[in-house]
Amino acid sequence: RGVLTRETMAPSLRLIPFRDTPTRRESLTSYYQRLGEIDDQVGYPWATQVFAGFTLREIKRHLDDMLASGEPVPAWQYVGDDVVELAIDVPRMQRGTQELFRALAAHGIEVYIVSAASEEIVRMLVSDPQYGYHVKPQNVIGVTVLLRDRAAGTVTTARKLIAEHRYDPALLLDDELTTALWAPLTWYEGKQAAIHTYIHPWKKPILVAGDTPLSDGPMFLRGPDPDRGGLRLFIARKDSYRDHIQALQDEHAGHQSALAHPVTANRNWIIVTPDEIR
Repeated sequence: RGVLTRETMAPSLRLIPFRDTPTRRESLTSYYQRLGEIDDQVGYPWATQVFAGFTLREIKRHLDDMLASGEPVPAWQYVGDDVVELAIDVPRMQRGTQELFRALAAHGIEVYIVSAASEEIVRMLVSDPQYGYHVKPQNVIGVTVLLRDRAAGTVTTARKLIAEHRYDPALLLDDELTTALWAPLTWYEGKQAAIHTYIHPWKKPILVAGDTPLSDGPMFLRGPDPDRGGLRLFIARKDSYRDHIQALQDEHAGHQSALAHPVTANRNWIIVTPDEIR
């Protein structure tokens, strides 16, 4: 729809030159992929910051429209020097995840989302009852940027308001996102830091689930307590990801053994494919 374009993007986010051709301009999808090729530490924050200038209400409307249409989003990106056309599928609701969340809640277990994506956008999906996840808004933790009240000029974040027991999502709908990041940043070691900061400094999760070896790895390896039954559920989106997470288990178990620590890194893992939990 041309809603999010390089013209709407904050000038400070033009980190590298766009790679336009004589016949077409590089898409933001391609640009994001090239930033990620530099390093995830470049791509991950950019993917949230690029929405700066939009209000939460505007983004929610576009998100709902996209999910309702169900139509793939056309895009293209560079693979080396070649241009590859893409059709990006809109997110599908995962029935297995919904059932797991309901079962955990029914047993009095608090469910949290710790995501490397925009906290506000993730919240718009998983905390909206129509999408079936029923996660409490305050239990969504992700990449956070300052929100600006356009009329008053004041800034805040959901995380700040939650900590102060003043959070009401409806009161923030007309605030706009900025590019200013709020720590901890929720990828790699930042996911574990977010658990310590926003959930509890000492309590360990009963179950940790994720699908990305690098971004979720620290949370998997240092989050649960296997001696007390803590589980690790890894969704292997690719065979290479399965191999990678198993290599991380062996690597960290080796570190623990060498330091005469209890060897727990390779225990209590459940590995499934996405099709097994749809």
